[in-house]
Amino acid sequence: MAAIFQLFSAQDLLRLAPGQFDELRRLISAELAPSAEVRAVLKDRANQVFRQLASPRIPATDPLPLPPPPVSQLLREHLFTPVDLARLDADPAQLAAKHQMLELAIRCERDNSPYVLEVIMKRVYPWFTQQVPLPLPTSDTGYSPFSKAYKVIRALDPPDNLNLIDRGWPW
Repeated sequence: MAAIFQLFSAQDLLRLAPGQFDELRRLISAELAPSAEVRAVLKDRANQVFRQLASPRIPATDPLPLPPPPVSQLLREHLFTPVDLARLDADPAQLAAKHQMLELAIRCERDNSPYVLEVIMKRVYPWFTQQVPLPLPTSDTGYSPFSKAYKVIRALDPPDNLNLIDRGWPW
């Protein structure tokens, strides 16, 4: 539940009553389950990893539709149909390894993506501001995209162009 500390400082969390804190944790967990909005944000990166693992390679033009949410706890089943997952490999040993790699890649993206955090923030900040009067919540961690100290630095495409992007605050 690292997302809670990427969105809120400890001082903000202390402003909540114990029941409110539990409700905030429940809201964030529901989004990370993942919610429909988080699934949509995760799908692009999951498709990239899926195409890298597929044998033979699946062209980028081949559609990989987002399935209805399953009851399963496996994130790959939230983002890919069973038919698509079967396309990874015919060798059962390789298939298990590729499923594990795909699951780890999706979990990494879910837990660390600023885009997923933005989706969660849009859901929990309005709730938080109804529970606790102003000022707005802040993050005290420098690695959080919602911290004033955070700077996004990425290489532009194509990879040989190493110009850096710096996104200012607030955005």
